[in-house]
Amino acid sequence: MTQDQLEEDGRIARALTAHAPPPLDAMFRIAVLERRERQRYRRRSRRLLAWSSALAALWVIGFNLGVGVFAAGVMAILVASLVGSCLVAIPVAIQLLRRLAHPAATK
Repeated sequence: MTQDQLEEDGRIARALTAHAPPPLDAMFRIAVLERRERQRYRRRSRRLLAWSSALAALWVIGFNLGVGVFAAGVMAILVASLVGSCLVAIPVAIQLLRRLAHPAATK
């Protein structure tokens, strides 16, 4: 390469880096990721607490009805699985209906 080409390359490199965005702050990114992970953990913990409380309540109700310990546990698990599947299936069905109603918007 000639001296003129090197000067031209240097000038282009300076022009490109003059308006470049600032370098990313790694500590800020880590803090944001940590905050998001804590929020996700809290949501999961609350969901687990709610499900376990509901299962315990169903088991106590079933046991107080006189169906026995095992039958009350089976009933609680069946009811919880049905409710859980409805909670998963209903948003999926709503999303599917929206896509069917507006097929051009999903493309």
